[in-house]
Amino acid sequence: MKLENAADSASYALGVSNGARLGEAMKSGMYDQLKGIDTSDFMKGFAAAMQSDSTQRSYEMGMSQGLYVKEMLKNIKQGTGLEIDVPTFIQAYEKALAGDTTLLISDMQANGVLDAIFRAAAEAKEKEELARLAETPEAKENLAKGEAFLAEKAKEEGVVKTESGLLYKVVKAGQGEKLQANQRAKVSYKGTLIDGTQFDANASATFSPAGVVKGFGEGLQLMQKGGKYILYIPAELGYGVRGAGDKIPTNSVLVFEVEVLDILK
Repeated sequence: MKLENAADSASYALGVSNGARLGEAMKSGMYDQLKGIDTSDFMKGFAAAMQSDSTQRSYEMGMSQGLYVKEMLKNIKQGTGLEIDVPTFIQAYEKALAGDTTLLISDMQANGVLDAIFRAAAEAKEKEELARLAETPEAKENLAKGEAFLAEKAKEEGVVKTESGLLYKVVKAGQGEKLQANQRAKVSYKGTLIDGTQFDANASATFSPAGVVKGFGEGLQLMQKGGKYILYIPAELGYGVRGAGDKIPTNSVLVFEVEVLDILK
């Protein structure tokens, strides 16, 4: 092949640019749809599409859309555990594409139906996963240790237990109105596990009670500007059986030393 003019060079350069980009994407392994692709077969299909006439365009567009939807159905199964029946999907797709008025679900209803079904399926999958995690030896051990720790803390002088199970101790009382759920506050805090391992700290963070784990949010709403508390948060009011990354294991009781520096208007 010789590059004798600008059109030749542009054609070749464009091929290099696009081919290299897809080649790198294939090598990276980041995209599931590109895994296991045979480059020889891929190029046969690619060349056929590039050289096809207008009579094949509808079929090729259908193939392209079908491959996209096939990947979408795979992602739905992975995300929700719901198996989409392909023949049913294709029948509904074809009728909707043609504007058939005999559809069992209208296009206006479809998104609402999908939202409800997918949400329920995702919640069921999440519940199943949490139940599995709860049965692991680490989860059971941490739960028992946490319950014993909280039981002992509840006996200490000055420690108060709320209806939810949160324990707190007032180190220094604040002044003024209590922090509300929808308000933002400037807060200094340090978070540790029951063995004293620190997982987080910030001398001046800004957030609202609604933007943190349930137990921390509840504790903040007990506080006033200038107040300093120690919060003992049961696992179910923290990160629960799932935990949070490497720093907060499953079923961890959280201990926070918190001071409300200011309540923002």
